[in-house]
Amino acid sequence: MLKPCSVILQATVAMLVTVCSGFSQFLDAAELRMGLYNWPPFSFDAERPYRGIDVDLANEISKRVGFDFTIDTCPFERCLLEMELGRLDLMSGIALTPKRAKYMDYAHFPYAEVSTAFFVRRGEEERLLRYEDLYNLQIGVVSEAHYFDRFDIDNNLNKTVFHSEKLMIKLLSLGRIDTFVSHQTTGAYEIMNQGFKGTLVQAPYSPGSRIPIYFAISQKSPHRSLLPAINKAIKDIHADGTMEKILKKYR
Repeated sequence: MLKPCSVILQATVAMLVTVCSGFSQFLDAAELRMGLYNWPPFSFDAERPYRGIDVDLANEISKRVGFDFTIDTCPFERCLLEMELGRLDLMSGIALTPKRAKYMDYAHFPYAEVSTAFFVRRGEEERLLRYEDLYNLQIGVVSEAHYFDRFDIDNNLNKTVFHSEKLMIKLLSLGRIDTFVSHQTTGAYEIMNQGFKGTLVQAPYSPGSRIPIYFAISQKSPHRSLLPAINKAIKDIHADGTMEKILKKYR
């Protein structure tokens, strides 16, 4: 016959196992919340169902790793804040910076690279031939975006901060700013999408910088343990040609 203390101990252990098992099942069943901001062709936040390179890639990663996710749309700066606060679990389309690495765990492998470009009104290309020309221009930038180090830390430039590239494009066309900086593919796509192809063009000056972009998990997410599996999935997606198939859809 078990002694009373043994019965109590077994009951306590059984209860803890049940609680822990239930918590584990809760985590398994929970959906990750992914932050998505408008960044064509990587992500389109105004269309349903959501689409873009990042959405297709997230779907592929989730199938291979075995999790579900929902999408929350937000401006880029807001998405970063939600990741910092732990209200989002997952985010894509982000460059690695020391500030962001304090609250996000980055995937070990970037899934793409983007190049930085400046855009001007057609006929004004000669205004931006070299970096030094930027000191004479009013420049549109997206809040919290990372472009290239020299530009990001240069406080002598006349930068005007916006929450989206759409507004920068409109104001450039109206002559309210002289140029805006973007990533080459995204800037060209947005200009075409808004009907300014041929009116707004890429400036001759090019920084020549290529920026790796990543998926990352919030350090406050209960799903941080998924990162090694996400790393493997991204690596495999590149190795087996799936990434190239996704990219071809948006070229």
